Amino acid sequence: MFFFNLENQIFFIFSFIFSAYFFLNSVIVKFQSVKVRAMGLNFIVPLTLNISAFLLAPYHKSETEKLLLLGHLILIVLNTVVLLLRETETLKLYYPVPFFLIGFIFLYAGTFDYNSCFMTFLIMNAILLLTDVFMVFYSFFSRNKNAFTVYFGLFIMSTSTGVWLFAGLITYPAVILMICGFILCGIYLCRNSLNHLYNEYTKTKKNSGK
Repeated sequence: MFFFNLENQIFFIFSFIFSAYFFLNSVIVKFQSVKVRAMGLNFIVPLTLNISAFLLAPYHKSETEKLLLLGHLILIVLNTVVLLLRETETLKLYYPVPFFLIGFIFLYAGTFDYNSCFMTFLIMNAILLLTDVFMVFYSFFSRNKNAFTVYFGLFIMSTSTGVWLFAGLITYPAVILMICGFILCGIYLCRNSLNHLYNEYTKTKKNSGK
């Protein structure tokens, strides 16, 4: 069974916990920037596919691997795209996108051919690696270093996906890298959501004191 392997169990547990926390945080916390909420909503993709993979594991091992890989690759793509977009109120139109993607994935999951898409995944992951490493250096040398942590986290997650693709299975290096990437993304999301919450609270307190 797929989840009898220790590395698969570790990967699933950490991915499930982090994805659930980030998604619920984006839904529950009232005062958040539009971009941070959009990033949090993206974690519904790996969360849903992780649960589906767990339920499918006893019957379709190959489908389990596909769903896990696809969920995390799409997560990296979506979060990279969101970070590159300008933060305006129109970004709220992006909120339904992860949910539509989940529907699309389940609709075509049965016809999905992993082998024919392998090179596409490799090229996509290579583009993500180059984009994220460029943004790591750009944010590090810019005045606003706020995004450095999350870009570095996405770069590590892309590296983990590359290791996974080349190995053809979840390995301990891939697990460790993915967990490190989740932690860095979590630092960015928590820092920005809490800062925004504190600023809104301070603003409300000042207004009520006038």
